[in-house]
Amino acid sequence: MPHWVQTSDWSDYDSRKIAYDDRFNFSSEESWEVDYLVNKIRNFNRDKPEAAIRQAIESCGKEIRSPRSRSVFIMAVMEKIKGSVTN
Repeated sequence: MPHWVQTSDWSDYDSRKIAYDDRFNFSSEESWEVDYLVNKIRNFNRDKPEAAIRQAIESCGKEIRSPRSRSVFIMAVMEKIKGSVTN
């Protein structure tokens, strides 16, 4: 089942990708992509510290090889965040 982060509007992200065909891949090495995902998650998870979200993204970036499917990556990040301590 897709996570709400996956099903929300990603049109701004899609339009920023250099190669439009690459829009369904997530690059944790690109700071703007990380910032985009952090902001998207924080819009609905204000209880999670930004540092915990960034740590989850960094960890998943090391665990999941490129090219990273955006949907697979988001699910992995959300699972890590779910297991992290709030506040």
